[in-house]
Amino acid sequence: MIQPTNEAIADDEPESTVEEIMQRGKTRERLAAERAQAEARHVEGDVREAFAQQRAAEAEAKERHMARELETMRISLVSMQHKETTSRDAVLVALMETMKLMKPEPREVKVHTPKDIRDGIVPTCPMEKNVTEMREWATTLAGAASGLSAKGSELVGMTLRADPRTVHVAHSTDEYVDANRWLARQVLASIKPETDAARVFLKEVRSDINLIESGVSLVAKLLKHVSTTDSLKMESAELRFQTTVYFKGGMSHDQVRLAAAAFKADYTARPFFDNRTYALLAAMLKELPPSLKEPFVRDELDNLLTLEMKGQRDGTDLMPAWDDFLLKIAVRLRNATGEIKKNVTPEASSLDYRGAVTGKGGGKGGKGGKGRQGRGQRQRRQRQGRKQRRRQRRRYKL
Repeated sequence: MIQPTNEAIADDEPESTVEEIMQRGKTRERLAAERAQAEARHVEGDVREAFAQQRAAEAEAKERHMARELETMRISLVSMQHKETTSRDAVLVALMETMKLMKPEPREVKVHTPKDIRDGIVPTCPMEKNVTEMREWATTLAGAASGLSAKGSELVGMTLRADPRTVHVAHSTDEYVDANRWLARQVLASIKPETDAARVFLKEVRSDINLIESGVSLVAKLLKHVSTTDSLKMESAELRFQTTVYFKGGMSHDQVRLAAAAFKADYTARPFFDNRTYALLAAMLKELPPSLKEPFVRDELDNLLTLEMKGQRDGTDLMPAWDDFLLKIAVRLRNATGEIKKNVTPEASSLDYRGAVTGKGGGKGGKGGKGRQGRGQRQRRQRQGRKQRRRQRRRYKL
């Protein structure tokens, strides 16, 4: 029980000693401290009570909020159950729409489709030519395709090299499959139905869905088509080889390269030829004008023969490179004159050959080749062909 300060310090005595005065001072201080402590406890009690009331209010508000949430969910479920148009599919659709809104939109994948090769860049496919010209055409196609479809150009190169992995690579990935189909379109666009061979080839291709969509298969079929040369084409190549003047005096380097390419194509298309590099280069030297026979042709033939014999002895290829050999011939032809004289003129051999095949010689049996003069022309042509082949074999025999 706290005593009032006024009552505690009341003093009726007239006089007080020092000790009493000090005692009264200590009492006053003690009473002041007790009163301060009482006031502090009272304030602390009020704060705690206010804090407890605040927590109770917050808990009550939270309970009311949860009650409202539960009531809302209950009402939603009740409304979904009683709503006639609501079904399981509708709920799934709503969920999918919600997930779609939450998911980011997928980025559109852009597919790069290469453009077709412009007309005129790749020449018409040489359906009736030899293997050399067909490979040159395929090489031109690969070069034109490299700027538009690198994988398409790669597939053409693998086909030309006869790589056994070509078909597997062409179907390995989606990019290679698309490139293979793109290549098929370019090959078919370069085949013009102007000849019988082209029309027959296109008819065979259009009847095979696997072939018409595969560029590597089309290129391989074209190479195989020109490699199976019949006897008529070989006879024609032999006739061209015997009658064509390939090299003339005063030719430029580019003219020499073109003439050498034509010579090589006719040389390899004949029915009988020596496939050694030495034989090809030696035959080319013998086609040069007579003004170069001595001493250039003679010395070059001796040099080639020496390199051939050394190469056979050592098991190595010592023949000069094709471009270097042509450059040497071009330098000699620059100041040379004249040309080689062939035994049979192109005009005469062409007429004899046409008359023998069609049977349009003079006499009664022109139709079918049964006339006297038609039969005579055919026999002369056959004898002439046999003689030419014998001379050719003796000419290139070592």
